[in-house]
Amino acid sequence: MKTTVSLITLSLLFLLGCTSHPAAKRYTVFPMCENVANATKLLSPYRDLRVHMANDLRAYSVPLTFHADGSVTPCRAVTYYAPLELALTRALKEISDFDPTAAATLKLEVRDYCVIERPATESAEAHVQVLVTLAYPLKDTVQTERATRDLPLNASDKALRDAFAEALLEAYSRVNAGRLTP
Repeated sequence: MKTTVSLITLSLLFLLGCTSHPAAKRYTVFPMCENVANATKLLSPYRDLRVHMANDLRAYSVPLTFHADGSVTPCRAVTYYAPLELALTRALKEISDFDPTAAATLKLEVRDYCVIERPATESAEAHVQVLVTLAYPLKDTVQTERATRDLPLNASDKALRDAFAEALLEAYSRVNAGRLTP
């Protein structure tokens, strides 16, 4: 009887996935490094923030890699705790100090969040470039802020995550640099 109960319990645990391997480690958008962890909150002239991924990016839960041969693949080296749109929204809200008396919400569209492989040229070695482009309304037009980081081809996963964090922080800082009027 004890053997039967043990086998049934073990079978249920197996079916529920309790005996499977743990999921791959997922990381935050802004790693706990000195420059981000100790940064003061960015002042925003808006009441809140809404982030929307461009339609071609919404299908992916990780950034994309554009290879030198023209192919595109998901960049599995950079993972976050949630899908990109949710992770970026929460991370940017956590580093922002919004104006509760403002009437408008800042609407950002993430147009680029990718790694681009750059082939060697006469003046530069082959490398990868992390690219972040944010679009936002400014009066009757749409403005963009772009930030890039260049890394060697063999950059580590941590270096890629840090480069994305730095580029996102730079672009978002420029959006909130006081040039915006709701």
